[in-house]
Amino acid sequence: MKEYRMKLEVWLCKQGGGIAQITHDIFYEGQNEEDIAAQIDRDNNELLEYMRTGNTKGEECFCFNGLMLRKAFIAAARLTEADY
Repeated sequence: MKEYRMKLEVWLCKQGGGIAQITHDIFYEGQNEEDIAAQIDRDNNELLEYMRTGNTKGEECFCFNGLMLRKAFIAAARLTEADY
């Protein structure tokens, strides 16, 4: 089993106004690099589609390794390779 770490950065709209930034490590596991790459692509594509269209597809949250983010509060998001 292989493991790969990515960094998720999210900027959230606060209810009282303003923006809060959070950073969270996401660990992907798979039998090989192709399995892991497919998981990363799926998450990245879901984020991209939501940010472009605003369509929740009936689901109010994203869930990344136990971190749940309410879609309605996301102002921006970025999934990158962990550089630490």
